Amino acid sequence: MQQKALISEQLMFDNKPVVVNEWKQGSELVKHELEYVPIWVKLSSLELKFWGQTALKKISGLIGEYVRCDEATQQKTLLDFARVLVKVKPDQTYLDGIEFLDEKGKVQKIKAEYDWLPIHCTSCKGMGHLAVNCRKPTSKPNPAKPKGAKQVWRPVVRPQAPARAPATA
Repeated sequence: MQQKALISEQLMFDNKPVVVNEWKQGSELVKHELEYVPIWVKLSSLELKFWGQTALKKISGLIGEYVRCDEATQQKTLLDFARVLVKVKPDQTYLDGIEFLDEKGKVQKIKAEYDWLPIHCTSCKGMGHLAVNCRKPTSKPNPAKPKGAKQVWRPVVRPQAPARAPATA
């Protein structure tokens, strides 16, 4: 099982890709930059004549690199949509529809739905968080603090409230 996980290119858990590396005692944790991420795409409104592997490769190639289709699509047992696994760049834009010309020159409009999309940080270029939640320091200067300014801590001095006269009964 261990070797199967290490050599698998499309290891998925809950329809999300999982990166697996071999660990040995004394080895260091190395974070690899991911050039491509596998994601499942549902192609709706797709005529049955386009369900062949060659056509699916061309159509899904407009989103990313075709990897494979699921068994229901391959066997044509669930005809509501074709489900295709494609490799995409984590920071690319994802199309919600695809248009192409069929063999008769007619425009075919296909709806694309994604089981999961990678979250990509535009600040550190990492995955799994957005720039607003990024914990890595940026090299951009803080516009609120001028260059060379020094922060000084001072105690807060609050004005004293006037003393109240004792209540008489």
